[in-house]
Amino acid sequence: MLTHIRLGPAVIPSYPFLILIGLWAGMWLAAKEADRLSIEGDHIYNIGLYGLLAGLVGGRMAYVLLHWDAYANNLIQALALTANAISVPFAIIFALTTALIYAGRRNLPFPVLADALAPGAVLMLIIAGIGAFLGSQTLGAVTTMPWGVTLFGQARHPAHLYQVVANAIILAIIWRVRLNPRWPGFTFLLFMALYSGSRLLLDPFFALFSTLDFGLRPVQVASLVVLILILVIMMSIDLVHSSKPSQAEA
Repeated sequence: MLTHIRLGPAVIPSYPFLILIGLWAGMWLAAKEADRLSIEGDHIYNIGLYGLLAGLVGGRMAYVLLHWDAYANNLIQALALTANAISVPFAIIFALTTALIYAGRRNLPFPVLADALAPGAVLMLIIAGIGAFLGSQTLGAVTTMPWGVTLFGQARHPAHLYQVVANAIILAIIWRVRLNPRWPGFTFLLFMALYSGSRLLLDPFFALFSTLDFGLRPVQVASLVVLILILVIMMSIDLVHSSKPSQAEA
């Protein structure tokens, strides 16, 4: 694994470095999309900074609560901001809430703003996922498949690469949908639904010890709840739009 990247005389850990690259690339793409949707791109960079802070803190808090047994006897450890100890679905929720507050205070059309953020968010996840793989963040489950990656003497699933491929497919889908969304906000909700579904399906490929009594992992439960909630929201919005008379009928 390429755990460190050499840039001249400097040696930089690959995972944090690619997270920063992913954040910049994601904000750049989202700002371009915002300009296309008649929103100033500077708002995207502000949301990116505030959302990053909220996502890190909120995602870490959620991870601690989901793995409470590991922190109950050492609460000081919960304050350590470890890169692979953050609940990504909850981090996205906290970042989204921050974006909602920012948009409300500046009277920005939040559904359109969310659509602008969607492609950049997926691009950021793709680049960060590559960094997570190179940096050996969160081991994959043991496997006998020929494409397994040997770590610590065992062949393991390249689980992060599975998620990278899934996110690349998600980006391809929403990149096409964004040109003709069913209604404002559709592109973003579709991204959230697809991402939650991918986490639900792919989390078992990660070597995590925490499993609930009914066989699912905490991340899978969180992803399932988010997926169901988003699908309900999307169906409700569809019903509202379908009940409105068309311009021809009006």
